[in-house]
Amino acid sequence: MCPRKVLTCLAIFGLLASAAPALAGDEIIVAVFLMEAKTSGLDAAEVGNLTDYMATMIGQDDRIQVIPRDEIRKRLVQAKADSHKECYDTNCQIELGRELAAQYSISSKIGKVGNKCLLSAQVYDLRKAAMVKGTTQKTDCNPDNLIAAVETIARDLTKVMVGGSPNKIADNKPPPDPVIEPPPQPKPQPQPRPQPRTEVRTASKAKKLPSSFFTVGVGVNNMHFVDKDEVDPETLAGLELALDFRLGGDFSLGIVTDFEFYEHSEDYFYDAFSIRFGYFDLSMRLGYMIALLDNALIIYPYGDFGFAALVVVDDGGTGYDPDPMLSAIAGFGCGVRYMFLPWLGVSADLGIDYNYWFEGEDPDYTILTDEGTVSVNFQIGAIFGF
Repeated sequence: MCPRKVLTCLAIFGLLASAAPALAGDEIIVAVFLMEAKTSGLDAAEVGNLTDYMATMIGQDDRIQVIPRDEIRKRLVQAKADSHKECYDTNCQIELGRELAAQYSISSKIGKVGNKCLLSAQVYDLRKAAMVKGTTQKTDCNPDNLIAAVETIARDLTKVMVGGSPNKIADNKPPPDPVIEPPPQPKPQPQPRPQPRTEVRTASKAKKLPSSFFTVGVGVNNMHFVDKDEVDPETLAGLELALDFRLGGDFSLGIVTDFEFYEHSEDYFYDAFSIRFGYFDLSMRLGYMIALLDNALIIYPYGDFGFAALVVVDDGGTGYDPDPMLSAIAGFGCGVRYMFLPWLGVSADLGIDYNYWFEGEDPDYTILTDEGTVSVNFQIGAIFGF
């Protein structure tokens, strides 16, 4: 239940109780003045409800008759006081209480200090014009806690006015909240059968990048002789194997080897022959992985360096068998990988390498020591992640 509604209910209950006729005999007449609450943060309705609730709690003792607050307002108007200004001054309350034939008056104040509210109240003996008892409660500044503080103060002040004798107020409890029956609940309607959920890939469900990649591919290599313009380029074809390891983050380090072959043909005086050369290399490459499409597509620029050898694998019956020629390799390239599954995908690489040949001679055919070649190579194959 809303705290403001609780206060309103309690105030109505208090007005009804205070207006009830007192028992004949030695009843005590008490004037409960409006609570002063300028710094409490409460609105006027809440302050009035708390005041009425205090009057209700005090009036629960059969020996006490509480003057209704409306009667106090009428007397203020008759005294030509400002009807919009309550009587908070002690002298004003004592004089007005005497005019109302009250024996005691209750003055109370609530103010905010820090994060707490202080609720203080005093009971005055109007015959002596002196304070009989003062009491204070410290609590949180919300209506629920203030209600409990009002109940405690009302019990203390009542005991003072009736002389501390046993009475109903000893075990006083606030009136119970009205019981509100919950509204009837609608009958549960049959729920539609849940439809199978369609899996939608989001960034949180992106494929996890493997820690290593193994590539098996085939490709071609077009070799240009930069120091011999008169020599035609040679085209090699063969197999590539590569193993790349992620270094952490998006960088990777790989080992690449190629097995490629080409045929060199000559025709001297109607005597044709063909020699097959084999090209083998081993290089390291350092790359950077750019993951797209939830890590399914990987762009992989890299740089590589290593060594290569060119050997005769079939002399064509000519008896030609030179020493293997060796070269140093340096180059760069870019690969594209698409992973269908976290462990399987396809790859394609395009690269450019420079070979500097520093060992071996081939005086009769193509390459000599201290010459260079530039190779443009392309490979395509399958890639395995693990």
